[in-house]
Amino acid sequence: MKITLDQVSKSFGKTPALDQVSCHVHPGQTVAVIGLNGAGKTTLLRLLGGVLVPSGGRLHFDGRPFDRRDLAFRRRLFFLPEELPTLGEYSPLRHAAMVLPLWGLDVEAEKENLMDLYERFDLLPCLNSPIYSLSRGQIYKAILAPLLLIAPELWLIDEPFAAGMDPEGMMLFREKARAAAAKGSTVIFTTQILEIAEDFADLIYVLHEGRLVEILKVEELSHHLGQQKVSGEVVRLLGRLRSGGETK
Repeated sequence: MKITLDQVSKSFGKTPALDQVSCHVHPGQTVAVIGLNGAGKTTLLRLLGGVLVPSGGRLHFDGRPFDRRDLAFRRRLFFLPEELPTLGEYSPLRHAAMVLPLWGLDVEAEKENLMDLYERFDLLPCLNSPIYSLSRGQIYKAILAPLLLIAPELWLIDEPFAAGMDPEGMMLFREKARAAAAKGSTVIFTTQILEIAEDFADLIYVLHEGRLVEILKVEELSHHLGQQKVSGEVVRLLGRLRSGGETK
């Protein structure tokens, strides 16, 4: 799925959250969106997921204007926010039975694949427990498992590596996301953990005060820096932004 943002802005009242953001994201790319607190990272993902409507500019998917009312189109993506959407009294199994049909999947047909994910996420002992009784990391894995079966063309994930998942859970998420990108899906995630952005993403989008100030190609930057870390370069960039300096 090709995504095009053309001068996209979003304001809440008189407060701008995104300011004329323009970029292209191509199928198969993995993009890490980083920035200081309040930079507009979550707002960007909410716009792409149809949770919010732009205040200005144009947003296109595969050359078509994004219509959030088009449910068939929205089945081509999923958005997993940092604040998890769930009915706490539901068990992981009941939650999956609610979610999968929304994307046109048959629960019984996917049961073996779903149980395999639960096993790898170490969730089998709590499949029938109410979600509210689980730890934050377990809740995240319970919500994530059925979404991994959907295999959408666009993944939108807000702070997945700050969700409290254990190392095995994070490894499985990365494995599935990499496999999806290799098949042409687009993966966009926010993070404050620069080492993960460096290791996991093809591109790093740097937002500052609602503006897209840099697009860093990780492979090219790594080659240019040699033994230095890309994350170190990003820290220096964020430091200049914090102090009001230029990005270059």
